[in-house]
Amino acid sequence: MRVVSIKDVSFEAFKGQIFQIFLSQSSYQKHDVDTQWSYFEKWVGIYYKNWPDWFFVAVKDNEILGYICACPNSLAAIDKISFKSYHLFKEVYKDNPVHFHINVKAGITGKGIGAQLLHAITHKASSEGYKNLHIITSSHEKNVNFYHKYGFKTIASKSLGAFDLLLMRLDLGLSLPNKIDKYLQS
Repeated sequence: MRVVSIKDVSFEAFKGQIFQIFLSQSSYQKHDVDTQWSYFEKWVGIYYKNWPDWFFVAVKDNEILGYICACPNSLAAIDKISFKSYHLFKEVYKDNPVHFHINVKAGITGKGIGAQLLHAITHKASSEGYKNLHIITSSHEKNVNFYHKYGFKTIASKSLGAFDLLLMRLDLGLSLPNKIDKYLQS
């Protein structure tokens, strides 16, 4: 398996696989196909269209195993990104500009794919001089433990309807986070 920039492969050729991964990890499965694609464009397509340099995929034998995509300037993207959770935390974006979205194919989580994708985006952010990156997730999601494992800290929380949302930040410092590097070396 290798992690590559989406620019090194064809987004259009792999769009269906990326869509299936997104769908398998979301609550949009009950919707009709047109609505599912609409949500995909809102949550994933927006990153490819606006920030393709910040979009990476884990690929093995022409199969996409996961993806990670990011926006390097969350505050400037407020008008482009339409999901409500994104707008809730805008007051912290000045000091925490890099927002990312990640998913790994259902059934193969826990095999280091997420760590390798996270490594790609932390390397990109660090090499461009960013000090941290963040994700917004629900407090009840299993992924919260994944983020804690790799050094993310909750810096803000807000409610959106029935959901308690967390903004979790990873400080990059001068080198990539030790926990990610140690995992990849083992």
